[in-house]
Amino acid sequence: MSMKWIVLSAGGFLLALIMAPTFAWRCDHGYVNTGDSTSQVRKKCGPPDYVYSNTGIYRHSRFAAIDELWYYNYGPRLLLQELRFHFGKLEAVDTPSYGFSSGSKRCAPQDPRVGMSAYALASRCGRPKSKRNRYTRIDGGKGSVGKR
Repeated sequence: MSMKWIVLSAGGFLLALIMAPTFAWRCDHGYVNTGDSTSQVRKKCGPPDYVYSNTGIYRHSRFAAIDELWYYNYGPRLLLQELRFHFGKLEAVDTPSYGFSSGSKRCAPQDPRVGMSAYALASRCGRPKSKRNRYTRIDGGKGSVGKR
């Protein structure tokens, strides 16, 4: 192999690295990047297997999510994908564990554990019948607890 070929190959590889986005996750219909909207991600990746809204505000008597976690589960042989959104924009993608099979809904007291995703817990034990949220009024009034 000639030296010219080696230099050209190395240069092409470095150019590809430089031009690649700093963060990208491949879905069925393209790549998603930080900053993409929820609608862009849904278009490229399809609907998530589970959505967990962990903070939000009440506007006009409706709960509007500020932070959401979307989960894509590809089974026990592949990593679970956890996408974190803030105000409808993708902030990060994490792989907290391997995916899992949606099995039986048997839930024992020892099943919930530290670090378990909300999706894994809901898959194992079922979705909660209700959820309590703490919220603070924007006008500075005292916070209270309400059901959603």
